[in-house]
Amino acid sequence: MPDYIGQFREMIEQVIAKYLPAGFDSDFIFYGVALIAAGYCCLEGIGIYKMLLSFLSFLAGYNMAGQTMMHLAPTLEMRGAIQAGTGIACAALAYRYVMAGVFLSVYNFGTQYLPDYFGNLWSQLFSLFGGGVLGFLSRKSRRLVVVIVTAVVGGFSMVYYFQKLMKVFPYAIPNLPPASSPIWLYASIFLSAAGAAIQGLSTYNVENPGFFRQS
Repeated sequence: MPDYIGQFREMIEQVIAKYLPAGFDSDFIFYGVALIAAGYCCLEGIGIYKMLLSFLSFLAGYNMAGQTMMHLAPTLEMRGAIQAGTGIACAALAYRYVMAGVFLSVYNFGTQYLPDYFGNLWSQLFSLFGGGVLGFLSRKSRRLVVVIVTAVVGGFSMVYYFQKLMKVFPYAIPNLPPASSPIWLYASIFLSAAGAAIQGLSTYNVENPGFFRQS
C-alpha cells in the first residue's frame, strides 16, 4: 500500500516510542507488520474478505477526499475530518455491498500502482474500467473476484513493503536489485498468481467441481 496511510504508521510509532527503547527504528516495525499483513491478504484474503474490502475502501475514500479537499478545506482539521468521514462511509458501503468494495479497492489500487507505467490519465481510466468490470462480475462470481482482488493487492503490497523494509534493514544485503528493476514487477505478478492459486484451491468444492465452497 502507498504512503498515504501515514496515520496508521503514526499510531504504531507512538506505541513504539512508549514501549521500546529510544532510538529504535520504527520504520522497521511498521514495514515488517505491513509485509506480514500483505502476505496474509495475498494468501488468505478470502477468509476475511469483508474486513479487507472495507479497509481498502476506507483507504480509497480517505485518499480521494484528501485529493479533492486539498485546496478546498479551510483548515487541516476540517480536511482530516472530511477524509475520515468519507473513508468510514466508503468502508460501510463496502461492508454492505461487495460490488462497491471491489470497485473501490480496484480503483484505489490502480490509481496508486499504474501511473508508473501508464501515466495519471490512463491509470484513472483503466482503474475505473477495471473496477467497474470486476465489481459487476462480483455479482455473479463473488468468490472468484474476491480471490483475484485480494491476491493481486496482497502480492503487489508484499513486494512494495519488502522494498521499503530492505531500506531500513539493520544489515546490508548484497546484490539486491534496484527499485526500478523489472524483477520486482515479475515478483509481484508471481506472488499474485500464487496467492490466487492457493486461495482458489483452499475454497475449491471437491464435491461439485467448477464451484467454490459456500461459507
